[in-house]
Amino acid sequence: MDKTIVDNFFSTVKKGDTFYFLGDLTFDRNFFEKFLWDCHANKINLHLIRGNHDKIPYNLTSTFNIPVYDLKTVKIEDKIVVLCHYAMRVWDRSHHGSICLHGHSHGTLESQGLSYDVGIDNNNFMPVSFEEIKNIMKDKQRYFADYHGKK
Repeated sequence: MDKTIVDNFFSTVKKGDTFYFLGDLTFDRNFFEKFLWDCHANKINLHLIRGNHDKIPYNLTSTFNIPVYDLKTVKIEDKIVVLCHYAMRVWDRSHHGSICLHGHSHGTLESQGLSYDVGIDNNNFMPVSFEEIKNIMKDKQRYFADYHGKK
């Protein structure tokens, strides 16, 4: 399985790309260290979002200058994207059309609003590009959970 994950990753993510890994990457320290070296060698701008199984060795992330977050909000093209290992029902600017990407649930949770499980086991063991995310989101509707009665 590790070989498939790595092969799929490096066949999709290319030199100079920015990639946000949404948790549970550090089960096996040897695998993690080799993966970091390979990302570094391929000049991939890697960011790590901490998952519940992650014990991220500071010496490795500092060696490769890899930022580590629990939650990260980014702007990609014209979209606000909230990144977290865990699925959320509401998130920053969700009622304004922001997207929430998560892992953790292994494809077992139904998405609400503009959220999506980008975990590899929900995506044929492939990383998901932002182009694919935009395509997935095009038919989804915003979810108004607690917006003070306004829609």
